[in-house]
Amino acid sequence: MYSHMSTSPHSTNLSCAFMEKNLFLSILLAFLVHFLTLPFVRGQVTDIFTDKQALLALKARISHDPSNLLASNWSASSSVCHWKGITCGARHLRVIALNISHLGLTATLPPQLGNLCFLARLDITNNNFYGSLPEEYAQLRRLKYLFLNNNSLSGELPASIFDNLPNLQLLYLHLNMFEGKIPSTLSKCRSLQNLSLSVNNFTGAIPKEIGNLTHLRAIYLGGNKLQGEIPKELGNLAKLVVLLVPNSYLTGTIPREIENLTLIKYLILYSNKLIGAIPKEIGNLTQLRVIYLEVNRLQGEIPPEIGNLHNIELLDLGYNHLVGPVPATIFNISTMHTLSLYENQLSGILPSIAELPNLEGLYLWGNNFSGPFPDFITNASKLFIIDIANNSFSGFIPSTIEFKSSNVKRKSTE
Repeated sequence: MYSHMSTSPHSTNLSCAFMEKNLFLSILLAFLVHFLTLPFVRGQVTDIFTDKQALLALKARISHDPSNLLASNWSASSSVCHWKGITCGARHLRVIALNISHLGLTATLPPQLGNLCFLARLDITNNNFYGSLPEEYAQLRRLKYLFLNNNSLSGELPASIFDNLPNLQLLYLHLNMFEGKIPSTLSKCRSLQNLSLSVNNFTGAIPKEIGNLTHLRAIYLGGNKLQGEIPKELGNLAKLVVLLVPNSYLTGTIPREIENLTLIKYLILYSNKLIGAIPKEIGNLTQLRVIYLEVNRLQGEIPPEIGNLHNIELLDLGYNHLVGPVPATIFNISTMHTLSLYENQLSGILPSIAELPNLEGLYLWGNNFSGPFPDFITNASKLFIIDIANNSFSGFIPSTIEFKSSNVKRKSTE
């Protein structure tokens, strides 16, 4: 009776092959399911709990909290959306802002903050954060405002951080100790409006790729160790209002492409090593209010086109190698309150006809001016200081004005 239940070798082989095939298919299917669903699994674990863990990682790194704010308020047992300095979005109930500025905190930045994938604002201004900027912050694709200024952060800026921050609008890293070159990858932050890297230890040239950031309104790069020329590509920044790069080692000439910056109001490039003539194209920048080009090596004559700048309030060309007469048009800018042309090789007689009703300070010392001191100062009712030492002026200055000169005499008020 067992003969009907016996299995032939052929049928046994078929059964084993079938089982092996099913086992293989099962393993393959399990692998495919795991592989294909991995992104979704990762997406599921990135929730408010992930946000809390990231912030607790930050709290764990704080070695000094003078106000005891985070120690007492950031509790693992309470909702992260109720913590001080935290803002959650109404739609997704995820952390969208972290603002712990001006608390005197001492800490390093944890890489886990890169997991705050809904974060739009990160502000740690005016604390004592130190150490490097984690590369993981490249994951903050929704970030619009990054304020790390007034801390002690150091090291090079990882170029990869700026690869995936298309929404970044304000980047404030000034008053830290960052070093190395300014990454050219900043050009990928196409929404950037304000770039502030002043007072760090950045070296190298200003990357020409910054010229691709056509939404930029302000550039602050002063107080670094930057070298090289001002890239002509900055002329692409038609919305630029502020260009501030003083106290560096910039060389070369002021590019003529500057004429495209028709909205610029503040051009501040003092204490560099700029050479060549002041381009006449500067006269096209009719919105300019402040020009600081002092302490450079600029040469040639002052272009008369500067007289087209009818909104200028402060013009400082001191400590250069400028020569020739001062264009009469400069003395007709009614908005001018400070005119500084000291320590050049300017010469000639100053024009006697001018309208400078708002002039408060006139600094002409250390030139080769001659002739009578012009009578236009009688129309400058706000003028209170004149420094014309080391020239060859003659004439009188009203006694109501403070002045320095070895030749010009004080006019009596009697």
